[in-house]
Amino acid sequence: MARKYSPLAGSIIVVIFLCIAPCAYSNTPSVAEICSKHNNPVFCEEILKQKQGSDLSSLAAYVIEQIQIRVGSTKTALDSMVHQTQEPRLVQHYTSCAQHYDDALEGIKKTKQQLDNKDYFGMDVAASAVMTDIDDCASSEAPGYDPSVFLVKTNQDLENLCVIVMIIANRLSGN
Repeated sequence: MARKYSPLAGSIIVVIFLCIAPCAYSNTPSVAEICSKHNNPVFCEEILKQKQGSDLSSLAAYVIEQIQIRVGSTKTALDSMVHQTQEPRLVQHYTSCAQHYDDALEGIKKTKQQLDNKDYFGMDVAASAVMTDIDDCASSEAPGYDPSVFLVKTNQDLENLCVIVMIIANRLSGN
């Protein structure tokens, strides 16, 4: 004797499948999952929480944009600091940092291009180069120099942002 199935039961099964299956194969990892790989997960989560639920490429584009904005505004501030200070060591330091930030601006453009080209290894390398440029600013201080709190915090935040891009690039490349 053949069993009869209700159309309602079949519809419920289809709806459940359509709701659950996309989640299982999603390219949208949780912010906590991404940030668990970061050396400063609290910073990472604070940055990415606004984009929770976005796919990896969208997260990467968002963080790259944040880096570009911050590097640009810091470069403008450094140029101003060069002209406002009278102390030769500070002028030298701020000038050096401004040059490193110019390099970082070029590097972040390359990072964005690599994301657009889906070259995730290149994106990782470019983000690492940006981080090196920022670190070069931080390490260009003369012995005994007490750097501006603004610059120390900005450099650290930018390095943390670069790490987020590198984590996402590794995820996008399957690592």
